[in-house]
Amino acid sequence: WLQDGMFMDGQIYAAVAQNLADGLGTFWAPVYQPSSPVPYSEQLPLFAGMESLLFRVLGGSVWTERVFMALAWIATAAGIGALQRRWWPERGSDSALWVVALWSSAPLVGWGMGNHVQEMWLAPFTLWAVVAMSHTRWLWVGGVLTVAAALFKGPQGLFPLVWLPLLGGLGLVPRTEVVRRFGIVLATVLALVVGLWFWE
Repeated sequence: WLQDGMFMDGQIYAAVAQNLADGLGTFWAPVYQPSSPVPYSEQLPLFAGMESLLFRVLGGSVWTERVFMALAWIATAAGIGALQRRWWPERGSDSALWVVALWSSAPLVGWGMGNHVQEMWLAPFTLWAVVAMSHTRWLWVGGVLTVAAALFKGPQGLFPLVWLPLLGGLGLVPRTEVVRRFGIVLATVLALVVGLWFWE
């Protein structure tokens, strides 16, 4: 995580976010090279938009980028704990700590955090979408977080939509209830997509 340097894609994401923080480009039309006549369109904008806020607060530095990745790790670890408390409360908090430790020790996680890739922020958004969908009163939040996850990497962010049918298939939630919950989540997702489509 603390290496001085990163994968080329990570450097591009950081440059786009720094440009946005400096007033070059907009959220929907970010800029990688100021001399380019077209906006940067290789990735969706939420990662750069979020990181630009941190650049505005902490300034342009590799340490700002590391703090941004550390926040992604914290959000994911907290999501793992929340999911464990929702579905397996009898196992206690120690089991969640072991899961976080196991996840953190995966080489790809360290590589992703150190190289500043978008999947590290996609993970907590999709995870917290699943957590929200596990609670009846937070279904709409699950839909919002699913759309937000899609604004990182596109269709990969829609994976949380599988969660409720999976619960029904495993018999953890009655299928009629799954249909009702899924309808609320899907309606939220579709409403947000339509809203974003007509926003600009």
